[in-house]
Amino acid sequence: MPETPDFDQIAKSLLLQVAKDLVQTSLAHNHVVEQLRLVWNARGAADIVKMESTLLALLDHAVAAAEPSTPLVTQIDHALRSLDR
Repeated sequence: MPETPDFDQIAKSLLLQVAKDLVQTSLAHNHVVEQLRLVWNARGAADIVKMESTLLALLDHAVAAAEPSTPLVTQIDHALRSLDR
């Protein structure tokens, strides 16, 4: 007659493996979150640089041409909307 499996030992072994997988999953999750945060921050920094250069060019042009501010606001709006394209 075959020996009865040690269900207690099997359960402990399975639970240890699940716990190990959860820890590894949690660590991997944290790493992915940090990398996404770094990418987001880098993207924001690039957007700021783009906006600063666009605003400086627009302001220089507006001052030199003595244009009213309404077209400038429209151009700034278009520049802002172009950031996510």
